[in-house]
Amino acid sequence: MPGPRAGARRVLVTGASGFIGCRTAEILALREGWDVRALVHNPAHASRIARLPVELVQGDLNDEQAVASAVRGCEAVVHCAIGTQYGQRHRIFEVTVGGTRNLAAAALASGVRRLVHLSTMAVYGTAVSGVLDEASPVNPPQGDDYSESKLEAEQLLRRASADGLDVVMLRPGNVYGPFSRTFTTRPLQYLAKGRLMVVDGHTPSNTVHVDNLVEAIILSLEGDGSLKGEVFVISDGDDLSWRDFYGFFAEAVGIPLLEDTLASVSASRGAARRRPSLLGALGALALSAESKSLLKRVLATDPVGKPGRWLLERFPVMETRLRAMLGMDTPVVYRRAAEADDVLRMMPRPAMLDVAKARRVLGYGPVLARGEALALTLAWARHAQILPHEVRSNTDAPAAVLV
Repeated sequence: MPGPRAGARRVLVTGASGFIGCRTAEILALREGWDVRALVHNPAHASRIARLPVELVQGDLNDEQAVASAVRGCEAVVHCAIGTQYGQRHRIFEVTVGGTRNLAAAALASGVRRLVHLSTMAVYGTAVSGVLDEASPVNPPQGDDYSESKLEAEQLLRRASADGLDVVMLRPGNVYGPFSRTFTTRPLQYLAKGRLMVVDGHTPSNTVHVDNLVEAIILSLEGDGSLKGEVFVISDGDDLSWRDFYGFFAEAVGIPLLEDTLASVSASRGAARRRPSLLGALGALALSAESKSLLKRVLATDPVGKPGRWLLERFPVMETRLRAMLGMDTPVVYRRAAEADDVLRMMPRPAMLDVAKARRVLGYGPVLARGEALALTLAWARHAQILPHEVRSNTDAPAAVLV
């Protein structure tokens, strides 16, 4: 385990085995002036973070003593951890909200100089349009565990800020890049099969490359006291549409996006009605929405779900495959087409994030230009064998394209 560097400031990164937390720890660890203490819940998920020059600490945000120990000696905290127990609302709030409460209390007690909290644009809800900025009203969908718990964590930290804790909150848009399940790995897996559909593709993507988000985090860490209590919306700051975002990858591999038309839906429905084999019918039944819903409910119900959850926690490969099968890593912008189980539909919010405040107050600007960020993501997707290296010929591509 690396020792502290002379003159370096120690920062605790929670959720350090996750997509954003791991990249944050990686960049901070390789950057002058910071020593990283990485808090992880399950060491089985920490293979990426374990290779870095960081102090790796196992702990549970719901364990007040463990949280206090992790915070002790740190000048700053970057809070990326969230509850990920899909379908278990109580457990999600217990981690996302209760864990944040414990972290804020420990930070206040230890005299932490600044806590940077990762929230989300999801707190604005899905029924939004026009331009969204820090002053826009928040309205998470009722019953949406992720966005509701994130908003409650924000409200908790506002109270902690009033009590003296120096908090900066970031509301990033749709974060993509290497290892992003939600906006990179899963959609590109469907693109590779010719089954990715973007609905209303002209709407702004509000995407932000993970390295650009980490730059905003670092600016928030290093800013002066005038940032206390501030909230910043973060995206790549352009109007790139969903059509052009996924169209970049589609064009690179020669696999068009699917069009969202009544004709394509009817064609899919007709194909589904053509004499399914017994094996195919059984497969469709096993992967039906009803079967998946039942399995999710079983996993979320005690005591019958405990053995299954125990297995998933200890065998991350099994967990990854089950999450993919059940759509457990699916955000609100995903919708499975009812007529064709193997189509992934992206349902965008018809609104655009305005990063003017972050530019003005934080001095934020993307460290990766859009073209470079997309190219690097494409290179990683090919290296990870998510997308093919060769370009598919037009004769092999699906006939339906996004219009």
